[in-house]
Amino acid sequence: MEKAYWMLELALKKAPQVGILYYQKGRLLWAKNKYQEAIEAFSRAIQLKANTYESHIFLGQVYLRDQDLSLAAKHFRVVLEANPGNRVALMAMAEISIQLRDTSAAIRYLEKMLQSDAKNGLVHFRLAKILEGDSEYLKALDHYRLAKKFLSLNMKEQTEARDKIVVLRNMMASQREPAMNSESEKKKVAK
Repeated sequence: MEKAYWMLELALKKAPQVGILYYQKGRLLWAKNKYQEAIEAFSRAIQLKANTYESHIFLGQVYLRDQDLSLAAKHFRVVLEANPGNRVALMAMAEISIQLRDTSAAIRYLEKMLQSDAKNGLVHFRLAKILEGDSEYLKALDHYRLAKKFLSLNMKEQTEARDKIVVLRNMMASQREPAMNSESEKKKVAK
């Protein structure tokens, strides 16, 4: 790695306006645990308009990790403008929306992910949890079923999805029972 870094520094001396070199420098610095220097290198790559959205993804992830949601969202939006189906950016924007308590935006981002990756059990699981929290139980149940179907048998999400399916079925059945009982009682009273 030292040789790669040395060669990169040499290339930057000869061509300091080539943004992709700063992107590569940022990757190497991150691998060497020089995080602040890596962030500066990625930022420089963006300033030089390097035709790569990886710098934005990387910085967006760093800012999301650090809970700077507005900066993170700014970088992920740039990625989505260039590549509307980018899974990393869509999932990150869903997470940001959840943290900002904007569940309708989170649902839109997750549904967009499912358009290109319909068998992604983790996305179905995440979407089901949001829908359940919004009292959209039928939709949540459908997504829990799909999550259970597509998740690995050993994943804790698969087990939780299976449990949620049972809970939601029972809850919906108990909501229907009183309605049926009250209708039969009304008929008895009417007679």
